[in-house]
Amino acid sequence: MNHCLKLALLVTLFGSSFASTAWAVPSTQTVGYLIREDPRDPKSDPAFSVFMELKVVDVDGKSIGWTVQSIKVTQYLEAGKKDIWEASEPTVPTADGLWWTEHADVDKPTLDEFTESPPLEGTADNEDPNGDDLDYEFQAVGLSASTPILIAVVTYKFIVLDKHPCPCTEIGSGEEEPGEVLDDPSVA
Repeated sequence: MNHCLKLALLVTLFGSSFASTAWAVPSTQTVGYLIREDPRDPKSDPAFSVFMELKVVDVDGKSIGWTVQSIKVTQYLEAGKKDIWEASEPTVPTADGLWWTEHADVDKPTLDEFTESPPLEGTADNEDPNGDDLDYEFQAVGLSASTPILIAVVTYKFIVLDKHPCPCTEIGSGEEEPGEVLDDPSVA
């Protein structure tokens, strides 16, 4: 099933401080991207969300190197039902395996500093042990506009891996689609 979906990026920033005094930056971040059903309606129902748990590994000046501890993809179905897939420690295809972000203030990362991510792809396990796994491709590819609403561009593809021989089922995809960047996890 191929949808024309709006990507509303839900980027939530939660952090905790390092016990060490060497860095004052938050040691962890949760970054989420909300993909909506209707590209023209920011209040339309969510179709998918992609959340990543990040952990600081390195700080270099105004840059932070994050490891992606987990990625969780949720498909929102009718009647409040959801399919949820999660993968631990997905591979980040950079020379050092980190997602590097530039920050105006490394102590206070902001939403617009997470509008570009490395391309992530892999297989995520279904939360339901009887459910099918998911092949995912996801990348936030940049900032589109910064008007009263922060708009970013995202490319994604989600394919359910049937437990029977393929053909597998594509449940959503989009190439460089605009989306809102939000900081309220209750939107999803």
